Amino acid sequence: MRHQLPNGEQTTVPMLSPEEFGLLAQPYSEWAPAPFNQRQVRAESAVNLFMMSFTGFADMFDLNALLSGRFQGPSSMDHELAFCRARSWAGLVPLSDRRWRQKDLDSPQNWDKALQHLEKACDGFMYMCVPQTARKMRQAYNKVYDILEHFDTVLDAYYRSSSSAHETRTGAKAKDLWGEYFFSLVTFISARTHAWFTEHADALYRRLEEWLLRAVPALSRGVGPAGERELLKQRFELLANMQTKADASILVPLVGYKNELPRWRRLASPPLVNWTRYDGSQPLEGFPSDVLERLGAYDKRQRFLVRRALDGNHERIGIPHSDNGGDPLADGLRRYFDVPAQAFVTARRELRASLEEPSEIRGEMWVSKLKWMLDTRPVDAPGPAAPAHQYDKWGFVGYQISYGYSPDEWARFVASFNVNVVEGWGEGVAGINDVIKSKCEIRWIDGRDHGIAEGDIEAARRHFSSLVPVTRFLTIQAFLVADKASIDSYLNKPVLPGQNLVDAADLGSFILVADQEFNPDRVPPNEAPGWDGSVRVLGSVLFDDVWASMFERIHSNLWSFWPIAGVHPFGVYMGPYTHYQVENWKKLDSVKLYMVFKAKQWERQGRLGSRSPSA
Repeated sequence: MRHQLPNGEQTTVPMLSPEEFGLLAQPYSEWAPAPFNQRQVRAESAVNLFMMSFTGFADMFDLNALLSGRFQGPSSMDHELAFCRARSWAGLVPLSDRRWRQKDLDSPQNWDKALQHLEKACDGFMYMCVPQTARKMRQAYNKVYDILEHFDTVLDAYYRSSSSAHETRTGAKAKDLWGEYFFSLVTFISARTHAWFTEHADALYRRLEEWLLRAVPALSRGVGPAGERELLKQRFELLANMQTKADASILVPLVGYKNELPRWRRLASPPLVNWTRYDGSQPLEGFPSDVLERLGAYDKRQRFLVRRALDGNHERIGIPHSDNGGDPLADGLRRYFDVPAQAFVTARRELRASLEEPSEIRGEMWVSKLKWMLDTRPVDAPGPAAPAHQYDKWGFVGYQISYGYSPDEWARFVASFNVNVVEGWGEGVAGINDVIKSKCEIRWIDGRDHGIAEGDIEAARRHFSSLVPVTRFLTIQAFLVADKASIDSYLNKPVLPGQNLVDAADLGSFILVADQEFNPDRVPPNEAPGWDGSVRVLGSVLFDDVWASMFERIHSNLWSFWPIAGVHPFGVYMGPYTHYQVENWKKLDSVKLYMVFKAKQWERQGRLGSRSPSA
């Protein structure tokens, strides 16, 4: 039985025995002592109570939101923001390091694009702090807690009434297991997203400093591009404000969530503080639940620390004072950067110290789960036993269903695909090691060997379904399809010269990914209009995005990626995007429509011009 928490730690809470787990689903009338066995519904069990508590659509949606991060509030949210929230809720970073590098988001010319990705990470958590959303989350969690607390009461009575059963009692509490799991989940996802944000914001901050130091000689002589110093100042202030927003918003207040475990009690019932009278002069011990009050208190603390540092009390926030007789402008600008930066770090540590966040990110949640299923630990390593069904490898099964290529061309495709996908993934993914990467593979199947006709995805789907589960090979409910367009994209890299509306990083080679079970009747038509059972995916997001998302069940159905792919000019899922990109893509669509219109107009004019004059 797996005892690992979402944050990578081993739970210290006693686990229910297999027999006790079985009692969760067994009707109380069959095992509970009086009066707990006298139920209005004879089949009533803890599991049935759980299901009946969420029979209404709204309640069931609250539970789904609680476990997946797909929250709805006062107004409908766009697919991408919901997608971003779901990724964060499963411990995935908002954008992989590989995609960040491919998009060159650390470069000054891509500053605005980088900030949009950072801001979106904040917005996902800000939405979870909306009062209506926060209330739904808390009510759904507490409803589950109450059901399990009742089960614990019945279980205690059962042990008291049976001396033989009392001998096998574990002392475990189902409510404590639920509380331990959920609180560790929430603190991990906020820590993971916040660490990602801070890492990239710090990199941008360092680039600003480099830009500053290069500009100092020209600025000191009063020459150089007009307004360059003002631009630097604006960008620094914008980045600092965004970091403040991230520090105070990328977290989930747990006040009012039931939990009796000592470790988490402070989060559920923090000490009362009159935040309306807080002036920033005292260290932050806890924080307001309301996000706007929290931002206000945090801003006051930051401003106090900055003012105190600028007054000359450098040692009080750890800033060494230096006067090396260098360029006064350079020293002044460095001080302009360093003093607030150090003050912000101090305030950040105070604010987040009470969150019980893990001190280090040992691994993404999906990576920890994958390691457990592959059982990559040494035989004598501590920790839970390996799963009953071990796997030797993991990855995708792929089908070649386009046959107009020579053996050499197919070999070139496979080699290019492996470099791009199999060898290239995992950059910046916490917990990934060489063992995990060595066990990752694509198992290609030649469709001709199984009577699959050219381009017949449905035949490939039937064959794949007959293989699942593949012996000792861990895969998801989707398979790869090397059709003509996919193969060509690797043999001849897609390019779109002479334009700046689509970034080169969003025009890479792609592969078709098909759902194992395509049933159009099961897909909500308003969520995935036009879904045909497959979606094109950029190779660089195949594993640490699509595979990870489906494995962690952020998106248990492939059609969840369809709306995101639909905004791309060529219908390719390329990972998280920003509204800046969408606006450019809309412009490209307008250009494409105009070109089609002109082509038809020229064609019509050509036909008219070629007619013979009437006699």
